[in-house]
Amino acid sequence: MLKTILPLAALLLWAPALRAQQGGDVPKRLERKAETIAHKDADFAKLNDAEERLVVSAIAKKLRDVRRYNWTHLFSKKSLSKTDVGVYVDDADLDALYARYAKSINKREVVSEQQKQDAAPPPELVARPPAVEFIEVHGDPFHGLFQDNEWELLGGSDDAQDLQAQADDALAQAGPQGRITGLTIHSSASTLLNTGKAAAMSHLQLSQARANAALKYILAYLDGKGVRLDQSQVTVDASGENGDGTSGPAAPSGKGAKGNGQPALKDTADYDQYKFVDVKFLVEKPVEKDVPPEIIQKEGDTHSRVVTLDIDVKTSHWLKFRRHTHLRVTHRHTPRRHPGKHKAIGCPDFH
Repeated sequence: MLKTILPLAALLLWAPALRAQQGGDVPKRLERKAETIAHKDADFAKLNDAEERLVVSAIAKKLRDVRRYNWTHLFSKKSLSKTDVGVYVDDADLDALYARYAKSINKREVVSEQQKQDAAPPPELVARPPAVEFIEVHGDPFHGLFQDNEWELLGGSDDAQDLQAQADDALAQAGPQGRITGLTIHSSASTLLNTGKAAAMSHLQLSQARANAALKYILAYLDGKGVRLDQSQVTVDASGENGDGTSGPAAPSGKGAKGNGQPALKDTADYDQYKFVDVKFLVEKPVEKDVPPEIIQKEGDTHSRVVTLDIDVKTSHWLKFRRHTHLRVTHRHTPRRHPGKHKAIGCPDFH
């Protein structure tokens, strides 16, 4: 009878506390204890009020679970040994934050996460450069800038005057708001054999010397107009149409450059057309129209913040039972005092 009363009495004593532990609310004393535990973590001071409440609530619930376990288990006990608060901040959205701190946040309880975006800044107005158009000022090639087998430019020739007129035309096309941005010179010698001053020169060398002389003349004329071009704005090609400083077919005598493979011309005067300097000006000119500014609208900066909690609970067992118990039974044989000596018993007579 006593063996039945004792467990029943113990159950009646535990029942109110057990019902309290199984309820949804956490007792106030556990919340106070949880707050004391949380304040021992240095990172707890980094939390705002809302985050502090969430962390304290999570610790209090864990304390309630520990007490619930201890009420229902007689031979083992759990205890909350350590808590660790983690605060992760990133100047990006939550997805980027979790990707950045994936290893650290793994296996930790996330108690708070928030993402906010700052107000968008006012739109930025960026002035656009005025619209421009590019114009090529290109005339007919000049054939009379140089005498045969010479590379000194004839300043008083009609072609020299026409070259100056082409430069003036380029300046007029640019206008007061525009500018000359490029100058290209193509030159060539004929395939006739070089003689006189150019006897020791190749056709390519003669063509290059003439291109350089024409360039020097043009730059000097533009400089007098207040326009200066640097080397990066100038292109000179003295290879001619045949690539060796010449253009046109080979000379009729067979002496000179190879030419372009076409039949030779009969009259040497017909080769003057292949002795040329071709000049091209590139002009940049603003377009007369209003260009609206570019509107750049930026979004506000995004910030994200995650608070995690790691609670370490230890379990101790003060009494252990073996799952299988084997009983060993031994038999002790007691020897007889007088082995081999037996008293005979006579058989009864049956009558």
